[in-house]
Amino acid sequence: MAMAAMPKRPPRSSTRTLGHSYEHEEESNLLNRLMSMGFPQNRSEKAIATTGSLKEDDIGDCVNWLLAHVDDPSLDELDSRDYILYLCPASGQLAEILAKFWTDSKVAAPNGAHDSFPHIRLTTFFRVPDGLMPKLLQVIESTIASCEYVKSNYELEYQSLTDDAYRYVGLFLSDSDDDTLHDLADVIYANADKIGVLIEPYTRHMHMSLAYRFSDEHQTLIESLASKIDTNAKCNWELRVYSRDIRTPSHELREVTHEYKSLQSDEINLDVGDTILTELDSIHDSIDGWYTGFSLLNGKIGQFPGNYTFKSFSEHKTWTLVKAVPMIGKPPLEKISLYENVPDEQGSLDTPKELSFLVIRHAERVDAVMGKDWVNNCFEASGKEKILKRFNLNMPDQYVKRRSIYDFKSDPPITEIGRLQSTLIGKGLAASPLKISAVYSSPSLRCVETADYIVKCMAPEVKPDIKIENCLFEWNGWHRASPPTFIPPSDLKEQGFNIDVTYTSEMLAFDLMESLNDYYERSYKFCQSLIEKYNRIGGCVVLVGHAGTAEACIRKLAKKPTLSQRDFVAFINKVPFCEPILASKVSGEWAAYHPPIPKLWHMDNKKFDIKLMTDLQS
Repeated sequence: MAMAAMPKRPPRSSTRTLGHSYEHEEESNLLNRLMSMGFPQNRSEKAIATTGSLKEDDIGDCVNWLLAHVDDPSLDELDSRDYILYLCPASGQLAEILAKFWTDSKVAAPNGAHDSFPHIRLTTFFRVPDGLMPKLLQVIESTIASCEYVKSNYELEYQSLTDDAYRYVGLFLSDSDDDTLHDLADVIYANADKIGVLIEPYTRHMHMSLAYRFSDEHQTLIESLASKIDTNAKCNWELRVYSRDIRTPSHELREVTHEYKSLQSDEINLDVGDTILTELDSIHDSIDGWYTGFSLLNGKIGQFPGNYTFKSFSEHKTWTLVKAVPMIGKPPLEKISLYENVPDEQGSLDTPKELSFLVIRHAERVDAVMGKDWVNNCFEASGKEKILKRFNLNMPDQYVKRRSIYDFKSDPPITEIGRLQSTLIGKGLAASPLKISAVYSSPSLRCVETADYIVKCMAPEVKPDIKIENCLFEWNGWHRASPPTFIPPSDLKEQGFNIDVTYTSEMLAFDLMESLNDYYERSYKFCQSLIEKYNRIGGCVVLVGHAGTAEACIRKLAKKPTLSQRDFVAFINKVPFCEPILASKVSGEWAAYHPPIPKLWHMDNKKFDIKLMTDLQS
């Protein structure tokens, strides 16, 4: 896509007044822990509500969200979010059929249904104060676990409705199942009302929209595709709780297509993959192409060039999946252990019976902390050589040898904190019940170093050599302009890394024009080859890669539709450094889980400005 021309803009002011503050008496161990860390109660409640956190173990999600929104003015102004309940096909044959229908119909006959995903609506949007959301989630979970109206299968009937003004194709619940689902919704409404949450009843016949707002010429094709859906196919349903910012209905959604770095104090940065909720008046009244809105990634409000964005109709992309509760009258999926004989949450775990993958993002990287110009700042000339100038204690005290120090710009090492992160994960992995069969790493130096520190923590008799695999490198779309230069495995071996120099990568060349779907495909094919190689051996294969590696490797194994670029970027921004994610096959289906390793949390250590103590300086 060609870079859009920057519209000129005159000076202007950008004063904003947003909402009001809210206070609620609800307290929990999680809330108390956040407040003990210094976060105000209203911000802590908003983090809990937005992330759907109920347990103390979820504190890391809350802290990450709070740190990302530290400059969000709405944190202290807005006190509620809008919520909606959907019944969604989570897995099983019907879920796969619907996913294929969505893909095929989007290519052949795009229509309004593609602005969303397969679902049956149980409610309209309803508003919940942040302090009440944890209690509402508990109400929903307990209702699903005990209510007599919960069913695991529903009878669906295909219908096509057409008149001069409207065309619609969908799956409608049978009258009996419609009554049952309405009864379940009524119980949820009643239980929610007891804690002070008002949900207006949804009175329409329960249904799943397959296609609407389509043209005459697509009618026959859509009906042909839809009529082939086997409505009797087995499906695992789950009740999902989604939330959105309460300002969404009154704003236009604009997805970012080009990066922009703010030049004035009243502007906001634009990051590809972000969505800007844009004030309608600023669009209608703009004479220079600049609009006013706020970023969903960090909440910052300001001006931005409108032609660096485009209008989006997919509102659901801005929603947060707060909770997913399986419709089986049992605890949610995340509480189902992959292992046998679990005495308690802190107890020991038996080894998984089948092959599993432990996908780990690399540890903290130098340029993420020291800035993109770190190489120019930390090496200084000494004659004909460049010598290390360590201006921050978190910088490595020594570096690997390579052809040019400037190769570090596109292939940076990990920090001292990153080395500690890797070591802690390695110790956790060594103490876990996982039996490591092999360790693979992306060729990126930050990944190789992470893998090496992890392997060093393993017992000598089980310590595997690291296999450098190009398939684990991140999406090449990030590197079209300047592909990185990697250190050859033999050079790493000579410098003391535990490298298997006999291993040959399955991908020998990098495709710099690779699409995101291509990235998913190469990750999936590599995992398939690992399954063929290690299926008989079993155990756990460790894959050290990047923020998107777990998503790219696991999604197609789990037979789920791949994410859009916007959703992919939003996901990787939420993956912390050194985060381990376990992929395992349970009941014949691959899924993602927390591994049997204690979580790793630590706070950000921000820069201190000595000017704050000017009056104490001589």
